[in-house]
Amino acid sequence: MSARAIVADGLWHCLCPSYKQVPLKWSNFPRRLKQHVNPAVKAISAARSFSRTSEAALLSPELNSHFAEGNGTLPGKYDSDMSGEMDQDFTEAPRGKIFSHTTFQEFTYLDETIRSQGDEEIEKRLRETVKRAPNYKSTMKLIRELIRRRGFQPQTWHYTVLIAANADALMGCPKHVRSLLKEMHENNIPIDSATLHAALKVLAVHPDYILRQKILHTLRDRWLTISPEGWHNIVTGLIREGQFEMALDHISRMQAQNIPIEPWLYSLLIYNLCAVEDFDMILELMLKWINNGNELSPNLWFHILVAASESFHEKCVSFVWKKRVQSGLINPPYGVCSNILIMTSRTGNTSLASKVFRVLREREGIFLLEDYNCLVDTYLAAGNLSLALRVLCTAQTATFTLDETATRSIFTYCIEKNIPPRTVWQKLTNMKTKERRNVPLVAVNAVIEMAVHHKSMTVALEFYRELADVFKHRPSATTFNHLIRGCRVTGAHEMANFFVQEMILLDVFPDRMTYEYLVLLCVDAGRFREAHRYFVEMMDSGFALTPGSKVHVRTRCFDSEDQYAKLLQYDSEIRKPIARRPMVL
Repeated sequence: MSARAIVADGLWHCLCPSYKQVPLKWSNFPRRLKQHVNPAVKAISAARSFSRTSEAALLSPELNSHFAEGNGTLPGKYDSDMSGEMDQDFTEAPRGKIFSHTTFQEFTYLDETIRSQGDEEIEKRLRETVKRAPNYKSTMKLIRELIRRRGFQPQTWHYTVLIAANADALMGCPKHVRSLLKEMHENNIPIDSATLHAALKVLAVHPDYILRQKILHTLRDRWLTISPEGWHNIVTGLIREGQFEMALDHISRMQAQNIPIEPWLYSLLIYNLCAVEDFDMILELMLKWINNGNELSPNLWFHILVAASESFHEKCVSFVWKKRVQSGLINPPYGVCSNILIMTSRTGNTSLASKVFRVLREREGIFLLEDYNCLVDTYLAAGNLSLALRVLCTAQTATFTLDETATRSIFTYCIEKNIPPRTVWQKLTNMKTKERRNVPLVAVNAVIEMAVHHKSMTVALEFYRELADVFKHRPSATTFNHLIRGCRVTGAHEMANFFVQEMILLDVFPDRMTYEYLVLLCVDAGRFREAHRYFVEMMDSGFALTPGSKVHVRTRCFDSEDQYAKLLQYDSEIRKPIARRPMVL
């Protein structure tokens, strides 16, 4: 009858504490590559320095560190046979990898004052390396001094220190951790909880999902409790891998187990969530963290505000603005304020836009025309046309030269909402007569353009007559361009003559659009002589017709026998370019 196998679980260790468990097997780790040993290497004394072959192997990134065969006993000196086996584990450097003497010294040279110290002092220094920032080179020097030069037998804590040294951001590597854990198994050196936690610390800096899962399964199978630092290292590794859902799940498990969460872990998670623009989750984490009585660092608050404003996330921006900016703890730069105004122009958050303007005004910032345009769009997005028109008046008072682009959003809004031109005109009239505001000419021109859009030339003519009486403005070329275009659309050619005479009387110089509308109006009316005269004046002024207008003129003049129509049709600036075919030889 076969003997029943003993399962050495946690209960067994509690009942039989003197029982020594068989070392943990790492059979799932990849097998070590077979190394070709130089036959010239022979067994030598443990106090002897490395040969060149051994030096190269020590510095090789493919190094699979093997100390000597050990059984986990108390520290002792190697005998000559054991040291000979140890030397045979060092192999030649890989082809193409030649290490200079300087590089070798960086890993092996130990100051004489340290080398002259006793064994206990060296071990003390080695243990202290775990408490400081990881330094792979320094740890390797001390390990080499103890194991290679002084012949100490490797123990569990030596491997723990060496594994922890791989947390070095530059020199560390999870592949080294795999090799060291496998080596501990092959040499029957027990793998304790400290060693596994050191590996978790390395994987927080150099993530390896498969290795981390193996370590977690080992801790679970051996009933070993994960320390708070270990939990933080696990979450850090998941964050570095971009597995934010799993990181949040582990944080929830930490909270369920009443494990205190360090502020830097939340900061690291939020910084990485900002990089992927998951601001809904960031806002949820911030609310949870603050409601628990914790605080975020000022730099993190500022980073969230900048990132959220660039991504136009209104809720997150509003929360940070309320918590930090309004209280004066953050003074946002102009770029952040500009991004927020662009965001509010899309969402219609007039309250936030007003707060941004208030902050800029308090620090005597310089407002740009784009800022006022964003504020106009914000009020229009909120459905407040009156305040949008008042912002135009404020921008005019701020000595900005407003052009037609400043009223495009207002014109589009009124057309889409089907607002009558008289309603908008009445609002502007009240601002001028009752509120004593300086209504800009571009706003009046926009209302005239609305009347033209609705083909109400009688209303447009009425607005034109009130322009000078109510608003005290002198009409510009843009004003007459809208009116002449309306005459062409409605066919009111005689009214167009009136507007031309008004331009001459008021000494308003026509621009390119004025000439183009007059040429097209006369061509549509069959008045080719006047069209030709306007076209000649246009060319003398340095202007030219647009390609679409040229096609329209050619089409209208094609069926006419009028001599001026032919002059227009075959003019070098209007006629169709001649397409020359290549000669076939």
